[in-house]
Amino acid sequence: MNIAMLHYSVERIAPPLWEEPVIKVESLQRNSHVNLFAMGHIHAHIDTTVGDSRILYPGATEHYNFGECGKRTGFCVAELSPENIQVEYIQTETQPMSQVKLHTSTMDLDDPTKAIIRMIDAASNRDGLLQLLLEGETPFEHYTLIDFPAVFDRGNEQNFYFEYVDQIRPVVKGVEFTPTEGLNPRKELEAVAKSFREGAADRERELWSKAAEYALSYYEKHRSE
Repeated sequence: MNIAMLHYSVERIAPPLWEEPVIKVESLQRNSHVNLFAMGHIHAHIDTTVGDSRILYPGATEHYNFGECGKRTGFCVAELSPENIQVEYIQTETQPMSQVKLHTSTMDLDDPTKAIIRMIDAASNRDGLLQLLLEGETPFEHYTLIDFPAVFDRGNEQNFYFEYVDQIRPVVKGVEFTPTEGLNPRKELEAVAKSFREGAADRERELWSKAAEYALSYYEKHRSE
C-alpha cells in the first residue's frame, strides 16, 4: 500500500486558495502506483479518485475564518488493506460562529447605535465568534451619530470574539464618497508574497510560497491578540 501525504491544491478537484503551485491531474495519473493521496491545505472535505488512486482531503476540524461560517468540519479515519481503502468521515462540532448583516434602511435615523446594539444582542453567543456587516447608505449627519466604540464594546462583551465591517456609505448633498476596504493586512501580505514570487528564480518560488503560507498562518493566529 503506497500513501503520499501532500499539502497542495489539485487542479479541477481542489481549487487553490490564491495564486500558488497546483498539482496537475495528469501528474497524479502518472503516479498511479500511489493508492492514497492524503491531502491537506483545502478546508473542505473532498473524496474522489483519479484513475486507481484515492484523493482524500479530510477538510478542517475547525472554522478558519468567517468565510467558512456554516461549512461542516471534521476528519477522516481510513482503514487500509491490500484489497481496498475504507474511509469514514467524522464530523466535529465547531466553536459557534455567525455572520449577520444590518442594512441602514432598518436603523432608526435618530439613534442608529440602538439598532446596531439590538442586532448584536440578538445574534451573540458568549462562547462564539460574531461578525457584523453594516451596509447601505445614510445621511452623513446620521452616520456621525453611530457610536462605534460602544458597538465594539458591546460586541466584545457578548461574544468570545467580535468584529464589525463598516460598509455604510455616508451621503452628503454635492459630495461623493468612494467606499474602500481600508487597510487589509491579509491582502497586503498576499500581494507582497505574489510580487516576490513572480520576481524570483524558478528554484526560489516554492520557498516564497512556503514563506507566504507561514506569514499568513502567523497573522491569522495572532491578529486577535
